[in-house]
Amino acid sequence: MLRPDVAAEIARFNRYGSPNAAAMRQLPDAPPYPTAAELTDLEYQRDLGGASERWDRIWTEIKAG
Repeated sequence: MLRPDVAAEIARFNRYGSPNAAAMRQLPDAPPYPTAAELTDLEYQRDLGGASERWDRIWTEIKAG
């Protein structure tokens, strides 16, 4: 999957972008990944530090119902 030709073929098949810049150069019709519009809506995760265990426990409880 790290080979550009393989990553490009996977992107063609899935119709998704690829984080592999060399693969994206092999897909001239592909839109930028992510697009400029998508970049404006992205949220970046922050390291939760010591609160990570609490968030994991809460999320597990939510999933369990």
